[in-house]
Amino acid sequence: MSNQKIVQMWINATIIKNSRTLLITQLESLGVFEKIYPSETNFILTKVKQADLLQTFASKRGVLLRLIDSEKGLLRISLGSTEENDSLVKILDEWRSSRE
Repeated sequence: MSNQKIVQMWINATIIKNSRTLLITQLESLGVFEKIYPSETNFILTKVKQADLLQTFASKRGVLLRLIDSEKGLLRISLGSTEENDSLVKILDEWRSSRE
């Protein structure tokens, strides 16, 4: 593997890590989730009440969340671009506001 490919892989990994850290911080500040599990991957596992309803709510607004376990309230959120993550946060804020 060339040095250039190694550097590019490191840059990509750093971007994913920074994006994940920012998104987790934003998700925590919304107060929507009961739990946000630690992650070292390109997705975030969360626990939320009415996970199936939240999945449908987000889907109708163009954001796909993967329902892992409806009974346990587990949703998987894949990291996206900055714009996609911002859209997700706005939709989750809308969900929170609709539940107050």
